[in-house]
Amino acid sequence: MERDVMAKVTLKEIADATGFSVAKVSRAVNETGAIKKVDKEKILKVAEELGYNCKSKQAKNEPCENSDIAVLIPRFDSYQTSDFIQNLNSILLQKQYKIDYYTVEGTPLEESKLLRSIINKNYSAIVYKPLRVHEEVQAVINESMVPIFSYGQVYGNCININYNNFSLMYDLTKIAIENRSRKILYIGTFKTDIEVGFKRFEGFLQAVTESEVSYQYMECRCDIEESYKLSKTTDFSLYDAVICATDNLALGIHRGLLEKNIWPGKNILLSGVGNNKITRVVTPSLTTVDLDKNSVVEFILERLVKEQFTSVNYIVPYEIIRRESM
Repeated sequence: MERDVMAKVTLKEIADATGFSVAKVSRAVNETGAIKKVDKEKILKVAEELGYNCKSKQAKNEPCENSDIAVLIPRFDSYQTSDFIQNLNSILLQKQYKIDYYTVEGTPLEESKLLRSIINKNYSAIVYKPLRVHEEVQAVINESMVPIFSYGQVYGNCININYNNFSLMYDLTKIAIENRSRKILYIGTFKTDIEVGFKRFEGFLQAVTESEVSYQYMECRCDIEESYKLSKTTDFSLYDAVICATDNLALGIHRGLLEKNIWPGKNILLSGVGNNKITRVVTPSLTTVDLDKNSVVEFILERLVKEQFTSVNYIVPYEIIRRESM
């Protein structure tokens, strides 16, 4: 029976035709790992015969017809996630990529098992925005033969797109100190969260240590309602500034402060990170850090089009946005 030329060629079909494993075929067609030249040539030749090869389209700077992309995100209703996904989705669809979306929340699988199941579907690439990175997740990433663009906080065998979390929090804290803050409350996410939880706090700690400023550290789940609950039991008279690891934390504190008749920017300084749209319209408006999501999307697209999947670390530019609260 002749093959339907419109049907999608899978890596398994190429593997069956060449006698190699799917993993080895993936390394050859995606150039993501070591492989003997003779084996690679055989795989690419068979792939081209089956209709998988897309060298002609590469020359035109276009994605190939087999470019199915998986996008794994924590959830859709997060501002930071949805804003990033809207930009990514728009530009990938314009370039005729096919996209499948998965969310960590809403599935019975653990994050590491969900990621592994997606890898096993043999996508051309995976865009992954972790919920939280644990050792189990890292182990799955390090074993993957499918290219992974990790946006947020992953290291190892993938294309890392990250913030300079230490630097941005150091700079933000210095602004509070320059405004004569000497008793600062830091509200962070859990330190087991490699980047947002740990590195942002380390940047804060460096700044207050250098300036010999006193501080208090509190942990809270990255959620507006949770930080609002925290505000109800916190004595803010002990502090002249509150620095939060994320905007969600800062917005919950913002509400709690106003209910206690404490005015951010006047009675106490307050800041967050992420440039959530709500930070612009609350009163008083919230000082925050803008993370350049457009540069992230452009970086991903460039690598996909050129099929450059070598592991690399890309640091996202950031800008501190001073508003009324600091």
